[in-house]
Amino acid sequence: MNLKNLFKVSFVAISLSLAACNNSNKTANSGQNQENHVHDNSHEGHEHAESGANVPSFSDEKIGNVYHHYIHLKNSLVSANDNEAENAAAELENALYAVNNAEIANQAKLIKEASDLETRRSYLDKLSNQLVDYFTANKPSSGVIYVQNCPMANNDAGGVWLSNEKQVSNPYYGDNMLKCGTNVSEIKM
Repeated sequence: MNLKNLFKVSFVAISLSLAACNNSNKTANSGQNQENHVHDNSHEGHEHAESGANVPSFSDEKIGNVYHHYIHLKNSLVSANDNEAENAAAELENALYAVNNAEIANQAKLIKEASDLETRRSYLDKLSNQLVDYFTANKPSSGVIYVQNCPMANNDAGGVWLSNEKQVSNPYYGDNMLKCGTNVSEIKM
């Protein structure tokens, strides 16, 4: 294949990937409000809430803290706030130790100790997949946890995250591809 044809094939493949991501987002998000990140002082002044979101609650406060600190981390990655992501990962690590889950706490620790935002983002998929299993076993007493996926994250291997709302806000790319992703499942009572 000559260089000109290789370029054309590459261009078409990239265009189709971006179009697929945008089309799935438009379908999944039609008629919904944009996600806003506001500061909520109800959790030690560091919790970022998703405006208008359904916020799951848990019968065990410690499990609720794990979820809220995870959302804080995810929102910090969405807004590309590296310092806040580091703080949120530290809070999440402590919350996971409080529920005696050292395995997942170690993944949060990797995110906390990462040297930059992109490295933190690269560890998010494993942490999120572990927490999908954790929250499937420890379902919220009310509300819904949305499991979302971006097929382009992690060099097209895909990346999962949890959210309070159906509207996608991508923590792997932030503003570069904020709405890239789809809802793949829900965790609820």
